[in-house]
Amino acid sequence: MPFSVQSILRDYQARVAEDVSAHFKAGVTRVLVQMSTGAGKTVLAAYLMQRCITAGRTVYFLCHRDELVAGTSRTLLRYGIPHGVIAAGHARVTNAAIQVCSIGTLKSLLGSVPVPWLVIVDETHHSRAEGWETVIDHFTTRGARLVGLTATPKRLDNRGLGAHFDAIVCGPTTRDLIDRGHLSRFRHFFPPEAGTELVGDPVDHWRRLAAGLRTVVFAKNVAHSRWVVKQFCDAGIPAAHLDGGTPRGERREIIRRYAAGELLVLSNVDLFGEGFDLAAVAQADVTIDCVMMLRRTKSLSLYLQWAGRGLRPAPGKTAVILDHAGNWYLHDDIDADRDWTLGDDTGAVKRDGNVPAPFTCPQCFGQVRYPYPMFCPTVYPDGTKCGHQLRKQIEERTIEFREGELREMAEREREAERWRRKSEDAEAQTLAELTALGRQRGYKDPHKWAFMKWSARNRARRRGAEL
Repeated sequence: MPFSVQSILRDYQARVAEDVSAHFKAGVTRVLVQMSTGAGKTVLAAYLMQRCITAGRTVYFLCHRDELVAGTSRTLLRYGIPHGVIAAGHARVTNAAIQVCSIGTLKSLLGSVPVPWLVIVDETHHSRAEGWETVIDHFTTRGARLVGLTATPKRLDNRGLGAHFDAIVCGPTTRDLIDRGHLSRFRHFFPPEAGTELVGDPVDHWRRLAAGLRTVVFAKNVAHSRWVVKQFCDAGIPAAHLDGGTPRGERREIIRRYAAGELLVLSNVDLFGEGFDLAAVAQADVTIDCVMMLRRTKSLSLYLQWAGRGLRPAPGKTAVILDHAGNWYLHDDIDADRDWTLGDDTGAVKRDGNVPAPFTCPQCFGQVRYPYPMFCPTVYPDGTKCGHQLRKQIEERTIEFREGELREMAEREREAERWRRKSEDAEAQTLAELTALGRQRGYKDPHKWAFMKWSARNRARRRGAEL
């Protein structure tokens, strides 16, 4: 009897699939699915494919890297889903209902391949990259339905995905997945204040906070990564470097040694990111238990993907995040409750009205909303962008570490902080008191924050009086 993906489907995966189907039945043909790293986007996609096979429909699953094509194909074989592959180096199976496609190869074949009933786009926040728009528009304008999968529904320039999708379906939050045991609990250490330098000695912090844990390091570049490996090896801690240029045979051997416990630290550049399945490559049930961030990123997507590498669950596991670069100050808690939308404000942390206020671009005087991008996104009437640099870019030619200790924001500390702020809010009764509180907290526009808070209270009082 053929294997049924439905037998391993989690309740929220089934709910997301039904929500997608409901949108299709209502006439909405472009649906974005947001599911956190580790929530099982590939399993969801396999379930949608299996339903399409049963209904006699065709599906193209689009990947942006050849490694992701191979990984997806292995997963579908494991689930017993017959499929073809449209990618360089693979023989074509033209009559297969399911096709796993490399975006580059598929783009060159648009005039010779049929239009499928459904296109599923993996890691769809890449949808504005070269080639993606061409392929997506080719199929959707010819009647194909579209499902996009991503943990972070925002483009690399921090814009939303509303240009490509008409509806969004959100899966459970990272906190929900942790509470249900689908992701591991974690401890997050970061500098005591925001800065531009890396803080704290990585080897010393690893010995004290993560000794013996399988660790992945995210480094700035190859030279930096090799330097990090040397520091660990000189300290007697077995470590190795990997990057996209490492020969495949050498890469497999390094990962085999890592899975076997012969190596404890792997330092990488742009390898252990989205879609990388360590267990599949190692062909062993192995987890990453510590993530060390030795690189700053302004991309929320990268930040959550890096952290997500360490959240695969294992019995009794508590992951350790060593954020020497202070990415927490740019992106907040890994398990923060975020408001995912199709708009440019997608990914903002829900703060009971305490989201930082917009600020005015000094060049075009447009209002720029949080989370603040690096360049002003305001579009002029002629279609050109302002593009004014809003945050100073620092190109470090050398990697410098500032002496210091990383601190941990424990879960109970975060909860205490939330209650402290709520208590302060409640004690401030007048508009003037709320404004003073906003000024004390350093809000960019304390008057606006206070007025919104005060107005919300008045509306609530009026509703209560009407009841």
